[in-house]
Amino acid sequence: MVISGWAKADFEKHAVSEYPKEAAGLIINGHYVPCTNIAPVPTENFQIAGAEMALLQATRGRAAAILHSHPYDKRMPPKYPAEWPSGHDMQQWMKGDIPWGIACTDGEGISQLVWLDESKPEPIDGREFIHGINDCYSLIRDWFKLEKNIILPNFARGMEWWNQKQDLYSENFEKAGFVEIDKKDATIGDCVLMKIVGPVIHHAAVITGPDEIRHHIIHRLSGTDSLRKWDRCADKYVRYKG
Repeated sequence: MVISGWAKADFEKHAVSEYPKEAAGLIINGHYVPCTNIAPVPTENFQIAGAEMALLQATRGRAAAILHSHPYDKRMPPKYPAEWPSGHDMQQWMKGDIPWGIACTDGEGISQLVWLDESKPEPIDGREFIHGINDCYSLIRDWFKLEKNIILPNFARGMEWWNQKQDLYSENFEKAGFVEIDKKDATIGDCVLMKIVGPVIHHAAVITGPDEIRHHIIHRLSGTDSLRKWDRCADKYVRYKG
């Protein structure tokens, strides 16, 4: 999603002025339209009243995107970039049909927007890691879409879900159309589900060649790697059956 410089500037001004609350607004006809955050705890979440959204779209046009901010205290820097989407962000975005843009602010400065937007996936190789947007499962979904014209379902996920009593790969690989196969039968197009640290599967890669996988690890750009190198972490090999 691309927005104009003036729309971005208007959003940034709104986000900083609303700190420490989350700011929220709409992109309508190329302009940023600020909205009122009516969430019960506006420092932790946002909600735009349905009546306000309906009125704006009736009088000004259809919303092309929703923007909101993630406030944080610069005295206690977050472990991960604060603009990354939360599991709740993903859950709500997946219910709609328009992109979401997220930026973080400490009340003074503001980050670049990151986008929950599936209309134009980035190239498979060389992506910057953004959990929930460009992560290991995002890469697998986009590879299947680009290479096989298969749309895999998305799943809302917050950072470090694997440390919060969630086991998303084990719980969902069958829902996504995959079945477990024997390691010796694995070939191009199959996926490797891995445990690198911790008790549950929390990383995955797609096999793209002899001794070659494509995957995306945090703090690294996405790209190819050796399957043999990562085989020690493999917990399951799975194949898409639809």
